[in-house]
Amino acid sequence: EEQEDQEEQEDQEEQEDQEDQEDDDQEDEDQEDDGDHEDEEEQQDDPHNVHEGENEDISGYQASKRTLSLGALQGYKSALKAYYRDRNVAFDATGMPSGSTLNDRLSRLIKGYGRVVTQKKSTGVMKLKEGKSVLAVREYGIICEKMTQIRSDTMAREIGSTGLFGFAGTTIMWNCCCRSETLDILHLEHFDWENDCLKLTILKTKMDQGGVDADIFSPRTRHIFAAPNKPMSCPILAIALYAFSQTRMRTCHTKFFLGNDQKQRFGQVLRRVLSTEGMQEEVWRDVGSHSFRKGSVTHLLGIPGGPGNSKDRCIGTVEPGNDQYCGRILAGNNTKSENFDVLPPHFTREGLARIYDIGMHKFIDGYDTFPDSYKRCLPMFLAQIVYHLDRLKDMFPSHHFLWGSPVFAVKGSRTMQFLQELKEHHISFCRGECEECGMTCSGVPMHVMNVAEIRKLRESQEQGTKLLHDTVLNVSTSLPQDIYQLIIRNFEVNGAIPLAQRDLEKLREDLTSMMNTGFSEIMQGLLTSRLRMQGPEELTGRGGGGELPIIDDRTGILIEGETFTWGGMEHPVPQGFIFPQKTPCKSMWQKWHLGQEEKIDGEWKRIGPLKRL
Repeated sequence: EEQEDQEEQEDQEEQEDQEDQEDDDQEDEDQEDDGDHEDEEEQQDDPHNVHEGENEDISGYQASKRTLSLGALQGYKSALKAYYRDRNVAFDATGMPSGSTLNDRLSRLIKGYGRVVTQKKSTGVMKLKEGKSVLAVREYGIICEKMTQIRSDTMAREIGSTGLFGFAGTTIMWNCCCRSETLDILHLEHFDWENDCLKLTILKTKMDQGGVDADIFSPRTRHIFAAPNKPMSCPILAIALYAFSQTRMRTCHTKFFLGNDQKQRFGQVLRRVLSTEGMQEEVWRDVGSHSFRKGSVTHLLGIPGGPGNSKDRCIGTVEPGNDQYCGRILAGNNTKSENFDVLPPHFTREGLARIYDIGMHKFIDGYDTFPDSYKRCLPMFLAQIVYHLDRLKDMFPSHHFLWGSPVFAVKGSRTMQFLQELKEHHISFCRGECEECGMTCSGVPMHVMNVAEIRKLRESQEQGTKLLHDTVLNVSTSLPQDIYQLIIRNFEVNGAIPLAQRDLEKLREDLTSMMNTGFSEIMQGLLTSRLRMQGPEELTGRGGGGELPIIDDRTGILIEGETFTWGGMEHPVPQGFIFPQKTPCKSMWQKWHLGQEEKIDGEWKRIGPLKRL
C-alpha cells in the first residue's frame, strides 16, 4: 500500500496542469460547457478547491496542492480502457511485474485515491461537492423563464430562434433526464404521439451505445407529458413552439434541432442566461447542462411513494408504467393535486376537421417531408399553442421571431381571430378521460388517485359544514320574524281581533312543521358529512356488521329505537321482551332492519332494528 501511495503521489504531481473535470457520476468525460480553455484554467485556480497556505500533509499529499476529483481519475481510466480496446489489446491481461492486470492495478489505485479525497473533504481542504450542482425544481422553472426572455436589440432572427431552442432544449433535458449530447441525435422520426403523451426515442445513451430494441419497455423510450397549468415550463408547449417556428424549406434534413454541435450551442445559451441580471448568486455558480439530469433524477427520488430507482430514470421492464409516472411528475404536475390526471389540451373532432380542411402544410413548413410518426404529433403541438395563445402574448413581444411563423399567418390579418375562435369552441381540456375522442390518462398510480379522491371528499365535507351553518343561521334568524308575521296577521289597524283556539292550534302546527323541516335539513347535512369522512363502524358505534345507519326518507333522521330502564340499567328492549317467532319473512325483514312499534304500559314505544341488539 505504501508503494501504491507513492505511485499515486507521483501521478498526482504529473497531472497538476491537466484539466479539472467536474463530473461526479463517472459518466461524463468532459465538461458540459464548450470546453473553453480559459474557463478550465479558472477552475484549476479556484480558491474554493484548496485552502491557500495550508501545508498539512494528508496521506502523502500536501493539502496546498491541487487535487483531482475522483470522477476525473475514473474518467482517465475509462479513456485508457477505450484506447486499449481500439488497439485490440486486452486491458485485463496479466503482464505487470507483480503478476496482476492493469485493470486491477488501476482499480486499487483509484480506491486508495478515494480515501485521500474523502480525508481531504473531511478536513475542509476540498469542497464537499464535486461536479455540477443539482438543479432544484424552482431553479429549473427560473431558467425556463429566462430562456423565453432572450431578446435582441436588433431584432435579429437568430437570437429569437436561439431563445426557443434553449427553451425546448431545457425542457427535453429535464423531462428525459438526458445529457446535452442527446440534442444532437434527435431526429423527426424519433417523435411519436401515443394516447396522452409524446413518445420520444433516444437511441444512444452514454451507458448504452448500442441502442437496440427501442420499444415501449426500453430505457431509451421517454414519455413526455403536458403541464397545462404551468405553460412557462410545459415541455410539450416548448417543443411545439420550436417545431412550428423553424423554417425547413421542404428539405430532407431530419434533425429536430437544425445545425451542428447542439451541445456546444446549448452550453453557450445556458451561460448567457446565467450571466444575466439576478443570476449571480452562489446557487447558480456551479450550474451546468449536466445539472438538469441530476436535478430531475433527484426530484423523482425525493417524492414519497414515488419511483425508487435512479438508473436510467427509473425505467425497467418490471414496472413499465414507471416512465409515464415519472413523465407526469417531471412535467410539473403535482402528485398531491386532483389535477394530476389532467389530459393535454387537444382539438375536438370538429376542430381537427377544420385544421385538415385548411391543410396542415399551411401551418408548418416542410410538412410533406415529415415522417408519419412526427405528423401524428403536430395536431397536439398546434393545440398547445392555440390553448396558450393568451399566455404567449404575455411571454413574447409583438416583434418576436415567433409571431412571424406560418401558424400565425395562415388566415392573414384574421389569423389571431381564427385561432381565438378555435380556442373557445374547438379545444377540449379535461381530466381522466375524454368522452369525445377516448383519450385516457396514463401514468397515474392508484395511490395518487386515492389521494385525489380523499381531497374531493374533504372539500365536500367543508361544503356540507357550510350548508349546515347557513341552515341553522337561517332558521334562527327567520323563525322569530315568521312568528311575528303570523300573529300580526290576526290584528287589524283599527282594533284587535281576539285569537280563536283554532288559530292558536294552526299557529302551533305551522311552527312545528317549520322547525321540523329546518332541523331535518340540519340532521341530513350532518349525516352526509359523517358518511363521507368516517367509516360505517364509526357511524353505528355498535358494530352492526359494517351496516350503514337507516335514514327516514321523509325527515332524513336516523332510525333509532328508544331505551328502556329496568334492572338499574338502560336496555334497547323492554323487560320481558321475547324475540319474534313464527313471523312472515317480510315482517321479519322489517323488524330486523327497521325495528318495530309495541304498546307497552298503554303507550306505543319504538324498538330499534333487531340486528343491533
